[in-house]
Amino acid sequence: MEKHILLIDDDADEPEMFINALREARIAFKCTWAASADEGMLRLQSITPDLIVLDFNMPKINGLEMLQSLKSSAAHATIPVIMYSATMDKDLMGKAVRSGALACIRKPYDMHELPVLLKPFL
Repeated sequence: MEKHILLIDDDADEPEMFINALREARIAFKCTWAASADEGMLRLQSITPDLIVLDFNMPKINGLEMLQSLKSSAAHATIPVIMYSATMDKDLMGKAVRSGALACIRKPYDMHELPVLLKPFL
């Protein structure tokens, strides 16, 4: 069965790299992209993904704020969330995990490593 991933990242190049990495690993999935936290919340009104991959550094509402909002919402609290960022340090990783993220991934990620990191959550 195909899993549905909601990728929330303001970098317009990220979805293509992300999708290509998972396709090369032959993981069956559908990916919906949102370019901001606000857009991600709008998408969540019409879809229930199996996994959310959420960038930390986004304008207006950052990924950690969105994660906290998701985990405080009865409708979204049980959706697994993985955070990722180029600026992911130990302090930020700790905050993300304490706020409900299942894992944290540093960007840039290895194209062959990403599927290995995501597969347990799909």
